[in-house]
Amino acid sequence: MRTYHGQALPYYGRLIVADPAVSGSEEGDLGRCVADSEQAIIGGSRWRVAVKAGQDTVAIAINLELWDTAPDTEVDGDWQRCRELTVQFPDGRLGVENISAGPIPLSPGDVEGVTLPGGAGAYHVTAWHRGRDRAAAAVQQLGDADEAEKDIESEYARLAGLEEYLLRIWPA
Repeated sequence: MRTYHGQALPYYGRLIVADPAVSGSEEGDLGRCVADSEQAIIGGSRWRVAVKAGQDTVAIAINLELWDTAPDTEVDGDWQRCRELTVQFPDGRLGVENISAGPIPLSPGDVEGVTLPGGAGAYHVTAWHRGRDRAAAAVQQLGDADEAEKDIESEYARLAGLEEYLLRIWPA
């Protein structure tokens, strides 16, 4: 298993996981994916996965686990499972992007795209989340506070990554 991590503001409340080869194309597919995420937190379509954040003010963390076969271990910690999807990756690569700001660097290596273990084709994606409600409540609390008395930007930076998503991905 290989793991990658990224963190970014969820502009328009979303991060998109897709093969960079389809990024920016197939707009109808993007629309379906985003609409699906409205109902299920993690949305899917033929070419993409949309992660719908609980808020859009604080950076969210995304953790990717790339497996050669179906994972044989349970997820540790207080993760809440929310969805299983099958998505096509036509060039066998995966990237995470912010709808309006473009690709999000993933670590290790600060890369914008990673090669999938089985090359091009269909992949199973299971998704979990945690910290979603806590992050939304913290953002609301900051918004309700007297902003003149606090350095809001440093408070937002302190909360970055409180809302997390985990996607496990393996060949279908």
